Amino acid sequence: MNKISHGFMCLILILLTSGCLYPDDMRGDKSTGAIKESITLVQTAVDAYQQASGGLLPIKNSEMDTPIYEKYIIDFNKLSAYIGQTPAVAFENGGNYYFVLVNVEEDPAVKLMDIVSFQKINALEREILLYISSNNGALPKSEEIYENWYSIDFSLLGQKRLQIKSPYSESYLSPIVHTSGIVKIDYGIDIMKMIENYGEENISMNQDLRALLIETSNFVPVKSNPYDWKNEEPIIRNTF
Repeated sequence: MNKISHGFMCLILILLTSGCLYPDDMRGDKSTGAIKESITLVQTAVDAYQQASGGLLPIKNSEMDTPIYEKYIIDFNKLSAYIGQTPAVAFENGGNYYFVLVNVEEDPAVKLMDIVSFQKINALEREILLYISSNNGALPKSEEIYENWYSIDFSLLGQKRLQIKSPYSESYLSPIVHTSGIVKIDYGIDIMKMIENYGEENISMNQDLRALLIETSNFVPVKSNPYDWKNEEPIIRNTF
């Protein structure tokens, strides 16, 4: 995301501190306008913070092994001098999203991480790990989708099939389980659609294809693993 001019940034900051940040028609998590406007305003505040701090980022501490698209969660306490109010769509203000940063080394850009999907997958993973420990290490698995990754047999868990609404398309995405018991969301369908539009010739052999999802979207692929392009299809990496 390109940096906005200093003059325009100052104007926005004046508006933020004047109490005009979030009008009544921007209060809902489902409002596309609220999401886009919130991201723009937070991006402005992040840029101002980074400039004032000599390049530091207003992020929370995270573990070294935190997945890259869940690692750089914005700390709104650090932005208090640059933003008038935490956005209504933010988890910290009762919303369904964490504001996160991507591309932090070159040009930090603000995106959203869906907390609802994150929590659903965490809960499912706990159930699967409990099943494994109670069934001599057996996975509640069905079809092998990728090497060492399987669709989940929800009947073995006594649950209805879980599907996650994609933030990138009208598709519903399925959770998949690794042989280790780790659960992720399979973004293969969305990545394939993106490649059909992007052009296979523009893909690098070593590229993590998830980057294609965030280039034209406000959202990061929560609970995901890297994908590679092999045999003309996206294949999830075995990183465990």
